[in-house]
Amino acid sequence: MIKEYVQLIPDELAEKFYDYGLSVAMGNQMPRGIWSSLKWHPTLVVNSGLVLCVRPTEEMEQELENVLIERGILDLTTDRRITETATAINVWGRGSFICAHPDGNYSKAVTIYLNKSWSHDEGGFFHWQDEVSNEWNVVAPTFNKAVVNGGGVLHGISPVQADFRITLQVFVHKLNP
Repeated sequence: MIKEYVQLIPDELAEKFYDYGLSVAMGNQMPRGIWSSLKWHPTLVVNSGLVLCVRPTEEMEQELENVLIERGILDLTTDRRITETATAINVWGRGSFICAHPDGNYSKAVTIYLNKSWSHDEGGFFHWQDEVSNEWNVVAPTFNKAVVNGGGVLHGISPVQADFRITLQVFVHKLNP
């Protein structure tokens, strides 16, 4: 199941994640963890441009975890803490995308769009297939909009046409899968 949220996290927190990801991408800060889409499964990226993945600071992760608990997205009685899983600020370069795929290893995936401005021509749309009607739906990546994928839904990202796009990605794992 896909659920959209407008302003899932406070705007100030979204801006903090955006600024940190951009600062790392520009070489102004050294994160505690950094990797790229080269680590992702080859069927996800095919001929995609590179995506830089930045681990947020512990303080930022804790702040985010508190908001996700408050909003009912994360439940620590059934879910692992996000500080124990793969949380990333993703900096998508021009031409980067993800092929359609279902998320099989997570109970939920949360994507929050962090670019302050975005136009239709800049791409990077979230596409997902309705499990009942089989129709494809599209979510525009506007500032602080979030998409929560409840797992197993076929989805992908259209190619980014802007210089870059920044998102926050959280994968939620169950305590006892």
